Amino acid sequence: SKDRPPSRATGQGGEGRGAQKPSPDLPEIQIGPAISRITDQAERALGHHPDVYQRTGIGLARLIEAVEPPGVTERRRQRLPAAGSLVVEPMQAATVNEWLTSTAIWVSGDEEKKKLVQPPKPVVAALVARRQYPPELIRPLMGILEAPSLRPDGSVITAPGYDSETGLFLRWNGPPIELPTNPTRDAARAAFERLADLFCDFTFQGGEEERAVMLAACVASILTPLARHGVEGAAPAFMWTADALNAGKTLLGSTCGAIVLGRAPAARQYTTDDDEMNKRIFSVAINGSPIWMLDNIKDRIEGGVLELALTAHDTIGARKLGHNVDVELPWRTTLYMTGNGATYSDDMSRRLLHIALLSRARVEGTSRASQEERSFKHPSLLAHTLANRPSLLRDALTILLAHGKAGRPTSGRVMPTFEAWASVVAHAVCWASDADPQRAQPPESASADTETARRVVLCWHALVGTTSHTLASIRSVMKGAAFHDPVLELAAA
Repeated sequence: SKDRPPSRATGQGGEGRGAQKPSPDLPEIQIGPAISRITDQAERALGHHPDVYQRTGIGLARLIEAVEPPGVTERRRQRLPAAGSLVVEPMQAATVNEWLTSTAIWVSGDEEKKKLVQPPKPVVAALVARRQYPPELIRPLMGILEAPSLRPDGSVITAPGYDSETGLFLRWNGPPIELPTNPTRDAARAAFERLADLFCDFTFQGGEEERAVMLAACVASILTPLARHGVEGAAPAFMWTADALNAGKTLLGSTCGAIVLGRAPAARQYTTDDDEMNKRIFSVAINGSPIWMLDNIKDRIEGGVLELALTAHDTIGARKLGHNVDVELPWRTTLYMTGNGATYSDDMSRRLLHIALLSRARVEGTSRASQEERSFKHPSLLAHTLANRPSLLRDALTILLAHGKAGRPTSGRVMPTFEAWASVVAHAVCWASDADPQRAQPPESASADTETARRVVLCWHALVGTTSHTLASIRSVMKGAAFHDPVLELAAA
């Protein structure tokens, strides 16, 4: 802000009385034995640095653009932010020391023997250890935005940089997005059609009504991260699945994410290990990532840690990497997932929207020639999306704004736990399209628990039929050769 002093001091090229005269714009801090008083002064001085923030769970923080270190292992890569993304980094003591020398003049001695010195190490250590700071001195950082997004009051953050109303930081290098002042429902419907046009080359499973619902769910996946900080509650995950390979599920998910991020989301691996999943969620929460994409999942999707993350309200407790302590972190990330023939636990299936695609082979037949001859409206979909990103963002925000101006009319349906999300996103999409994305629920066949019960019933029927049995007779049958019966083997398969 304009009332902040320069971020770099002048005249600090040396120490002692022979150094160049310090800038009069900077406060002077006299070192001495009163650590608490000096740390208070250091705190006020550091707050004038334009790049310093505080973040719940980590203390002093700054924003950097992530780069991938050379020689990183695949396991560690799953916990690192994607190269090019803007991430939150805890400030190290060395950085705090450096920035303190650019926001204050540090001196020792009386007026006659005054000389320039470095900030005392105990003061730097005490300042870092405080971890919580007056918000009027050190700005709270609530999250990172890669595109103009919704505030809790329904307005839109469009100015790049730190938004003092919400504590969010917007990185936006594109042209200004001119949003309509009073968008109507007709404007929202037209905006929905333009967003839906991105997916015209994909074929969704089911009848016409089911396909319309899944198309609405795709648009909801774009709106959710843009509205996430305006939703006071949890948001569901989005799962793109297919009946076979080559259906375009990763491309579809990447396209939705590219509108929000300005690049395809980094693909990450899914793990069934709860401890490892906890570490990955901690990394995502620390980095403030708007989207987390788990690609090409081959396992049954379940797990207490992931299920907890999807129902977390604004914050999440996670174990700090390298430590045996839990910290509470802001959590406003939207989860994208892809996989073929996805199955879920019952607890997971109610936490996501299921978007099922048909493979190109099923749509066009198995002939390679017919697949090669097929023409696409958007043959380079990702490039097309990035080239038209500002207008696509304008369409997405128009839907949210128009729905808000109309008083947020409801579709009449609400996913349990996700009521706040439904009122802002799902109802807006339904209002603009007449298709409710909340209806994109996994079919019964996608429930791993239901499938397990089905197999148990089939095996039981193959084993004992409908005949009454005592426990002793069942034991006798199970000890026999019945398990080698081909009917049993077929039922188990």
